[in-house]
Amino acid sequence: MEREKFYHEIDDWVAYNFVKIGAPLPSRSFIGSFIQLVEDELAVYAKSDREKLMPWEQVSGKEELDSLLPIMLTAYLNQRSKP
Repeated sequence: MEREKFYHEIDDWVAYNFVKIGAPLPSRSFIGSFIQLVEDELAVYAKSDREKLMPWEQVSGKEELDSLLPIMLTAYLNQRSKP
């Protein structure tokens, strides 16, 4: 997946799902922190330092990213709710 498309897809996915449940759009810091978590989670699957720096290459396309984001958002929300 291309870098710009990767980040745009994450941003769109978050906005779509917040609007879908009637919640206000999250702040840029929320989205930035969530993107950091996505990058960190995908880095686990990297086979080289280069791949760790390019998380967008860890997913084959929008469908794969869409299947991973709900799991990652749940992990992110759980992490944020811990004291």
